[in-house]
Amino acid sequence: MDKSKETKVILKLTKETINNKVDWSIGSKSKIILGSEEEIIDNLYETEYHGKYLRLYHYRDKYYHDYLEYVWQDGYRLEVVDENDNSLWVFPTDQAIYGLYDTVREKTSNIKDYLNDILGYE
Repeated sequence: MDKSKETKVILKLTKETINNKVDWSIGSKSKIILGSEEEIIDNLYETEYHGKYLRLYHYRDKYYHDYLEYVWQDGYRLEVVDENDNSLWVFPTDQAIYGLYDTVREKTSNIKDYLNDILGYE
């Protein structure tokens, strides 16, 4: 698949999330099976988009320099999943996924409403 198409889809998804056309919810981390050296950092988010289920999360995994020496590396993953939460396809790593994650995190936290409430804005 052409990477530019994938990036365009991620950017469109981000824009539609900003414009409240796509609603994300916090999902259960227990439903996902990661590799033995991976773990989810922060929340896992889910949505239905154009008839497919999507899952978005921030994760980290071990990168081994040597047999016993490793460092943690983190990344973001956007997946298409089936109705049983099995991964069907993973979007290639792309900088646009980081922006999508930040947008989804901000939207699901309702932080703007919280700040407006504190400051007395409507």
